[in-house]
Amino acid sequence: YAGTTDPRAHVRAFRLAVTRAHLSDYEKEPGYCRFFAENLTGPALEWFASLEGGSIDNFEQLVSAFLKQYSVFIETRTTEADLWKLSQGPDEPLRHFIARFKEVKAKIANLNEDVALNALQNGLWFTSKYKHDLAVRPTSSLDDALHKATFFARAEEDYSSNVEKFKAGLLTAGPNSQKRTPRKEPAGKNIHAIAAGSSNKNQRTKFDKRKYCANHKCKGHSTEECRNPSYVPKDSKNDSEEQEPSESEDGNEETPPKT
Repeated sequence: YAGTTDPRAHVRAFRLAVTRAHLSDYEKEPGYCRFFAENLTGPALEWFASLEGGSIDNFEQLVSAFLKQYSVFIETRTTEADLWKLSQGPDEPLRHFIARFKEVKAKIANLNEDVALNALQNGLWFTSKYKHDLAVRPTSSLDDALHKATFFARAEEDYSSNVEKFKAGLLTAGPNSQKRTPRKEPAGKNIHAIAAGSSNKNQRTKFDKRKYCANHKCKGHSTEECRNPSYVPKDSKNDSEEQEPSESEDGNEETPPKT
């Protein structure tokens, strides 16, 4: 120990290692003190050498003086509150955040899983699909939640990889994904129908009960007008609707005029 790290960690490691010495009860006190001093170096060894003779009666006194001397290097105990301080960045991969969460979790003694699980959900970025999944389908334990996180992290990495491939031109859209444009109709289509409709409308407005058509056997237009190629004859239904009542409806049959 050089006097630059947590002294408590050094004491714990020393107590574990010294049990392999198999010292008797009579040898333990002087043996532990000697072995402890042999594991000091640099400023820590200088501190031990500066102790007054007879100021240390046993190993526990030596440990107390050692911890007091290097108390400034004692690390604050990690608790569940440290998990609540963690938060995922907007562009931080899920796998990286979970690794940071596990690192802090491993330092907590007697972890409260319910508190840790709430801290995990709280620390995730608000648009995270994993965060939404934990809210919709809560897990029964923290281990299950961390196990599920690996699948979401893998899916996130696959998506990012495909996006990069698409930008590099390694992925192309399928033929069915191309936007179809409506087929252009040839110029002039339906003009004939419109013209014909307009012609019919114009012809209907020229109904003249004084004229008679020998071809259609009805009034409204003359035979000469009917023979005009530009004239479109009315169907039987329109003829019956548009022609005015004749004298035949009163029971008197009209004879066609003599030509």
